[in-house]
Amino acid sequence: MVVSSQFTVTVHSSQFIDSYETKGYSDDVKRTCLKMYVNGMGFRGIERVTGVSRTTIMDWVKQVGKLLPDSYNPETIPEVGELDELETFVGQKKHKIWLWTAVDHFREGILGWVIGGLARRVPSAT
Repeated sequence: MVVSSQFTVTVHSSQFIDSYETKGYSDDVKRTCLKMYVNGMGFRGIERVTGVSRTTIMDWVKQVGKLLPDSYNPETIPEVGELDELETFVGQKKHKIWLWTAVDHFREGILGWVIGGLARRVPSAT
């Protein structure tokens, strides 16, 4: 310690980390959470079951969403497809939105999707 007439200065030794470890969730935990989300489970439900924070799960969903193509261009017209409708809200329940997805049962991928308000409740074929 150095003492002068006006100030007292204390010198501390610095502490450094020699090597860094990745402190995150395993790929298996991440994959399980994403499968639960894709199969319709909510963020809070996944959090309760797995113990993973819902904000972490939301970040994972956003990361995977950025990797998805904007549209699916099948080589052939699907023989069997499914149109699914989901109603949800943003912020407050009075701000409802609708999400429609078209899925090919024999191949992976989403054929198309539409997001809209109640006025767009029936998506067009275009």
